[in-house]
Formats: sequence, C-alpha cells, structure tokens
Amino acid sequence: MNHCFDVGIATKYGLEEAILISHFAFWIAKNKANGKHLHDGKYWTYNSARAFSELFPYMAEGKIRRVLKKMQDDGIIETGNFNKKKWDRTNWYTFTNAFVENNKCIFQIQQMDVPKIEDGSVENEGPIPDIYPVGYPGSNTNSYEGKAKPPPKKVSRSPRFTPPTVEEVRAYCKERKNNVDPEHFIAHYESNGWKVGRNPMKSWRSSVITWEKNEKSFGKSSADFEELKERQRKKALENVLREMEERKRNG
Repeated sequence: MNHCFDVGIATKYGLEEAILISHFAFWIAKNKANGKHLHDGKYWTYNSARAFSELFPYMAEGKIRRVLKKMQDDGIIETGNFNKKKWDRTNWYTFTNAFVENNKCIFQIQQMDVPKIEDGSVENEGPIPDIYPVGYPGSNTNSYEGKAKPPPKKVSRSPRFTPPTVEEVRAYCKERKNNVDPEHFIAHYESNGWKVGRNPMKSWRSSVITWEKNEKSFGKSSADFEELKERQRKKALENVLREMEERKRNG
C-alpha cells in the first residue's frame, strides 16, 4: 500500500498532518466530482479515528485523534455532523476556507492507494457510530469511506428461569408416569432458593427426572425410600417455616 503527501505541507505542518491532508484532499475532490456530501456550501468526507488507524496502520488511534485535534486547532480542517441518524457519532471533515486559499496546489486528486470503487461510491446508507469494528468486508447496509463496517453483534441470552407450580410438576410427573411427589418437590426447592447443589436451577424438568431416577434406585415400595422422603419433607417444611419466621422478624 502506497501513501503520498506534499513535502511542502509536511515541512510546514508535520508528516502525519500531511498524510491526512492528502487523504482528505483526495476524498473531498472525489465527492465533489460525484456531487456527493455537499453541506453548507462545501464538500465533505467522513471517517472515525479507528477507521483512520486501519487505513494508516503506522499511526495509532490515539495519535490520529491528537493529529486531527491539532489540525482543527491550526485552522486546517473543520468538523461537522451530517449523519442521518441522531445516535451516529461519525465525524465529518472538510478544509477551512483559509487553508484552501493558501494551499490551492494540493487539491488536485492525489494518487493514493485506496479501495477500488465504482462510480466513486463506497457507502450505501451512510456513516455509522465509532463503536463498531472496522475493516469488516461485505456489509450491504452500513459502510464508510474506505472500508465497510458490520452491524453490531447480537448477544444471545438464556431464558430466565421461572419456578413451576405444583400443577405443572404434577402434570409432568403424570406424563412421565413416575412417583415423584409434586408438593414435596416444590417445598424442597422453595426452601433452598431453587438451587441444585450450589448452582441456580436451570430446568425444573431435569430435576424431576433426577428425582425419578433416585426414587427408582430405592424401589417404588421401599421403606427406606419412604423414610427418606418423610425426613426430606420435614426438613423442607422446617426450612420454609424458619425462612417465614426470619422474614417476619426482619419485616
């Protein structure tokens, strides 16, 4: 990739400034030739500091922000916001009248290595905020001058757990034809905050199946299992009563 700049501009303003000035001159001239981005009587170009750091990898994003700020303070460029969406934070740039008047020679189209385009058009809908990643190919809805940007990634979230009712547990146990006691099941997990071990429950149906397997391991008519169930029922009831008492004292 080849980038060029005006030696006189680099001597006067600095190397990084000269590179960005040459880039702006190219795109502003290109947009003028295509009748695009005319605002307030001037032709503009747009990009984010992050996008510039992709186009000019030898300049870090922070460095580019400082250079752009200096160019604005020195009266080289002015910034604007002509984005269609209010939440769009992409900056627009053009040269100040004073800079154009004093440096007319640089506004011939620069032979810079830029992405190939058709009819001078590289964006479909317009600029997008600085929060999206750059350099993503193949976007058909959002892009910017030089590179395309993707839509934001969707974060998938697991459905929130909702404790079942006694009727739901009873219906599921009937469907599976097991001997799990729905009231006991509900009382047990209500007493421990709907946790399986130390972890929050994700699926109460899976827990029913676990209870079903444990029950079968003791035998359907096992006296040991009935005794265990009774002890668990009493413990669950005691936990519920203890929790109600604590809430009454704290409330």
